[in-house]
Amino acid sequence: PISRRALFWYRLALNLRWDGGMVAVLGIPIAVGLGAWLGAPVAYFIVLPLGWLLLLAIVSGLGTGLAMLLTRFLPAPRVRQVMLTFMLTLGLVMVIGLQGLVTGLWTRDGIVRLLEINALSRQVWLPPVWLGRALTALLQSQWRAALPWLLALLAGAAAALWLAQQ
Repeated sequence: PISRRALFWYRLALNLRWDGGMVAVLGIPIAVGLGAWLGAPVAYFIVLPLGWLLLLAIVSGLGTGLAMLLTRFLPAPRVRQVMLTFMLTLGLVMVIGLQGLVTGLWTRDGIVRLLEINALSRQVWLPPVWLGRALTALLQSQWRAALPWLLALLAGAAAALWLAQQ
């Protein structure tokens, strides 16, 4: 028998490995190139990987917590796969619906316009926006403006990992 805590940390490590690999290959090189092109201060290049790690902790912690919750109540592997697919699809539909509610773009064309104008990236309740705002402030050498967003990332990562273990 394996303890629930050991299983949690194993699942978290698996999630971080895959998520971290994608970020390392696709996200960080683009952000480093952008920073170099814009002449970013050294702080930008220091905070960039740390911010990505905090964002990964939020995403992986929540994903691991959801997986742990599903395995606790749905032991059959096939049912878990179907349920996870359903929950992720439902989550995406809910996010798009919420954005439609916030912006008033409820029509089919409105949702397409919403996705095209990238309104999701301007929602301050999303952790990737926290990282984006912090890095943008650091590009302009504004530490004071970046600090609240970095603290939000740190708090979000801590909360996601703590909740996932419960």
